[in-house]
Amino acid sequence: MKKMRKLAALLLAVMMTVGLCATAWASSVNQIDADGTNETSANTISFKNVLVAYNPDETSIYAPALSYAFAIEAATTEGQGVGTTVTDSNDVQAIVLPGNYSGTDSNGNTIAVSGTPRITVAKPAYTMDETITAAPNGADNESLVTVDFNNVTFPKPGIYRYVLTRTVTDANAALETQDTTQTTNKNIRYLDVYVQETLDGTEVKHPIYGYVLHNVTDDIDEDTEKSDGFYDDYKTSNLVVSKTLVNDAAMNGHKFPFTVTFANTKNGHIMVDAKEGTDGKAEVAAMGAGATTSAPKIAHQGAVKYIGIPNGFTSTVYETNDVTGTTYNSVGVVTSTKASGTDTNAAAKSIVWEGAGAQSNSALTAAAVDVTKTDAFTNTLEVISPTGVVLRVAPYVLMLAAGLMLLMLSRRRRTALDD
Repeated sequence: MKKMRKLAALLLAVMMTVGLCATAWASSVNQIDADGTNETSANTISFKNVLVAYNPDETSIYAPALSYAFAIEAATTEGQGVGTTVTDSNDVQAIVLPGNYSGTDSNGNTIAVSGTPRITVAKPAYTMDETITAAPNGADNESLVTVDFNNVTFPKPGIYRYVLTRTVTDANAALETQDTTQTTNKNIRYLDVYVQETLDGTEVKHPIYGYVLHNVTDDIDEDTEKSDGFYDDYKTSNLVVSKTLVNDAAMNGHKFPFTVTFANTKNGHIMVDAKEGTDGKAEVAAMGAGATTSAPKIAHQGAVKYIGIPNGFTSTVYETNDVTGTTYNSVGVVTSTKASGTDTNAAAKSIVWEGAGAQSNSALTAAAVDVTKTDAFTNTLEVISPTGVVLRVAPYVLMLAAGLMLLMLSRRRRTALDD
């Protein structure tokens, strides 16, 4: 019986110890919901600033001209949530304090937050000469923003709220959407800093042990309101200009001159290259930032690709026939395909030769959005069926006949004068 009582007492002691440990752990660690918490053992915290770039291909594109600035200040008003109660998943409650809190302790002494947090932006700007990654479903070009609280002293444990404000300078209005995670207050976040009390020997300290960044709302209990930073959308399309020559194998290697003109490019920087797989059948010079014209030369089965054109652009493509004494019957077909979904401009649009030197306007009926647009030019050298003489030879035959006739007339006139 005594052994049973001792065993029961031992079991009860173990259960109480486990229960106390669990209570202490829950109140100290889980005050911040794990789904929205960034635990930290240092007084430096960070969040993301992300440029999400879209293109029909997984590719590199030139960045838009953007710059970012961040400011932080203490939340001080009820409208900013100061004084509200936060309840965690374990029903532990705390009142949100202003970031510049001032009050008195239990002995009537004045206590207050001292010092100001400092912000460091890892990438404060993008230039139009640097490249970023793009993809059909968006590629994250991520940089970190760090807030340093090492020169800030907190007087007691609690939740201290700050207001983060971001300023975006988008000189060319290139962004499709600024901060896609919010519909209002797009460039504002609340930063709640969680401070605990520790004992270092005999010294009482109040270090940061976690934080929550969230959208502008009084209610941060819902996971959907929490944030890991700012996200902006930059959307681009592509243009391919291709060339086919029919019935003129002798000229297959000749590069025909084209003129490509863009509009509504938001002053962006278009990347251009002779399209992969065309084996040197096209040549084109790089386009500078903000440039809207290009002069490629394209031979049979060659193509030039323009990459990362800001959405909403239109383009005009002209081809010049620079082969002396040759006339081609030329037809161009404009098509437009999306990486996903349906393109309203997908139906082929035929265009025909305009005069001796140029191809007609190949612009889509609407601005290109999330597409790869293709302008395919086909030049056909016609054959004269009664004689079988290729058209290329005809002008020279006529010139030879005219020369012979002139020679005969000259000889007759000289004979007449001699008589």
